[in-house]
Amino acid sequence: MNPCTSYLSLLIGHNIGGGYQVVLGPKLIDQLWLTADDEGATINIVYTGRSLGFVWRAIDCVRLIPEISFGVPVLRTSNGVGTDASASGLLFQAGMAIEFGQ
Repeated sequence: MNPCTSYLSLLIGHNIGGGYQVVLGPKLIDQLWLTADDEGATINIVYTGRSLGFVWRAIDCVRLIPEISFGVPVLRTSNGVGTDASASGLLFQAGMAIEFGQ
């Protein structure tokens, strides 16, 4: 089973001077799992969570943005039928973005 994941975030930044910024935001994450067996089962898990990032100015036109986020399952369906989301566990993620330009 391989997941297809989509994210919806609302990022809010706070300038702390010198081209640096702390970024916080709520996040909505949707994972759709498709099985490879003959039954064609699908599992959809929706998470809500938060993210925290830091914008670091490496040089004038390049900024590095490390981010960590977590999500808690709020809805789980299997073949379109709702089930208990508590068995899905927590979702943790870390990433790095690179921004080019002024």
